Amino acid sequence: MALGYMMKKNLKGKKFTKVEPELGGLKSLGIYVHIPFCKVLCPYCPYTREIFREGGEDKYVKAVKREIDLYSSRLQHPKVNSFYFGGGTPSIMVDGLIEIIDYAKEKFDIQSDVAIEANPDDLNELSLGKLWDSRVRKLSIGVQSFNDSTLRRIGRLSHDAKMAKESILLAKDMGFKDLNIDLMFNLPGQRLSDLEEDLNGALDVEPGQITTYPLILFPYTRMYRDLKGKENGKMEKRMYDLILDFFNDTDYGQTNAWSFARGGVEKYGSVERSDYIGIGAGAMSMLPFQTYSNTFFPDEYEKTTERGELPIAFGSSLTKKEAEIQWFMLRLYDLAVSKKEFRERFGEDMESLRPIIRGMNFGGVLKEDGDAIEVKKPFAVHSLTKTFIQTFISRLQEEGFKEPWPKEFSI
Repeated sequence: MALGYMMKKNLKGKKFTKVEPELGGLKSLGIYVHIPFCKVLCPYCPYTREIFREGGEDKYVKAVKREIDLYSSRLQHPKVNSFYFGGGTPSIMVDGLIEIIDYAKEKFDIQSDVAIEANPDDLNELSLGKLWDSRVRKLSIGVQSFNDSTLRRIGRLSHDAKMAKESILLAKDMGFKDLNIDLMFNLPGQRLSDLEEDLNGALDVEPGQITTYPLILFPYTRMYRDLKGKENGKMEKRMYDLILDFFNDTDYGQTNAWSFARGGVEKYGSVERSDYIGIGAGAMSMLPFQTYSNTFFPDEYEKTTERGELPIAFGSSLTKKEAEIQWFMLRLYDLAVSKKEFRERFGEDMESLRPIIRGMNFGGVLKEDGDAIEVKKPFAVHSLTKTFIQTFISRLQEEGFKEPWPKEFSI
C-alpha cells in the first residue's frame, strides 16, 4: 500500500500535451513497433487494436516505414539494443513484419535479436520459418490459459489449449530457444486448482520463459464494465503466492515480478524496457526525460506520416528527480537495482531517493548489498507495477482513445 501511495503521489498532476521528441544525445535505444490488428478483440485488452482484414496491412506497413524514415533522419545512428513487436497481434501479418524488419535494418544499427508477440493460431512451419529467416529469435506466445473453459470466459476465441501446446512445441523444434509463453491469473471463474493446472501445462511444454500476468482491468474495457466491483484482491494474492511456491520446486528462476526463466535463456519482455522509441499507431516512447505517445487512430497515423510529420499526439517531460524516481521504480520490476547504473545514468548517487529506499528497507521490501539493491518481497513490486499501469498507462490510454489529438490533460 505504501509503495502504491508513493507511486501515485509521484504521478499525480503530471500534465500531457503536444510535444516534440527529445532525441539528442541518445547513444543507444530500443525500438517498439505496435501492430494494431487482431482476428478477435479480447474484452480485457486495453491497447490500440482493430479487426484485421486481409490485405489491410499494406497501408499500415508503408506508414511504419515512413515513420522509421522520420526517426532515422533525426537520430545520430544510435545502437539499437532491443527491437520488439507488440500489439494487437503482430504474428497476424508475418510478411508485413518481415518487410518492416528488413527496412529498419537498412536505417538503424540494430545489434539485437528481433522479438515478437504471437498468437498460437498464427504459428505454423511456414510462418515460423519466415520469422526465423528474418532473424526473429525471441518469440512470446499469448497462451493465457491451458483451460478451454477459461479461454472462452475471457473471450480468447482464436485458439484452444491443444493448439497452444502444438504451436509451442513446433516453435521449439524449429530452434526458438528464447521462447516465452504468457499466462494470466486471477481471471473470472478461475480457481487455484485451475491456475496450478495451467502452470503444470506450461512445464509440460518446457518453454524458455514463463510469464504470469495478473488480470489488470482498465475502465474503458468491456471486461471492466462486466466485472466492476467483483475484483478479488485476496484471491490475486493467494494466486501470486501459489506461483512463487510452484516455481521454487522447478528449474525456472524468477527474473522479474512476473517472469520465470530457465538457465541460459536471455530474459525479455515488454514491461521492463527503457529508453525506446515507439513506432506505429498507439505506440508509446519512453526516453530518459520524456514520455510521449503516437495517435491511437490508424487512419490519422497513416495520414500524418504521409505528410512527413511524426504522429505524436501527446507527451510530457520529466524533471531530473521525476526521472530518477521513475527509473528506480521501473527497475524494481527486475527485482534488483544497480547503484552503478544509476550513477552512470544520472551522474550522481541515489541520495535523492534515500527516503524512499529507507522506507522500503524498513518494510522489509528491499535489502542493500554493496552495489545492489535487492527486492525481498516480490508481491510488493507486483502491486507497484499494477499501480503504475492502472494509474499512468490507463490514464494515457483512456485519453488516447477519445480523440486522435487530445488536448492537455493530467494524471
